Amino acid sequence: MIKIELMEFCISDKEQRLLTKDQLAEKMCVKPRTIDNWMKVGWLPYLKIGKTVRFEFSSVMEKLKSYELGGER
Repeated sequence: MIKIELMEFCISDKEQRLLTKDQLAEKMCVKPRTIDNWMKVGWLPYLKIGKTVRFEFSSVMEKLKSYELGGER
């Protein structure tokens, strides 16, 4: 019963679910190798659980927006 409720929560809250490297690459319109490079230089926050890497999309966008330049009026 608890597993079903958790699954329903994950499905209904797509922006907060954890993404794989391939899912993030697709969402960002880049290749998975680019995600690897960004991770290596520290541009992307990620979670490492054993050998598994996952990304929280809202955290990734927050970090990338910190590099935003220009646009001041």
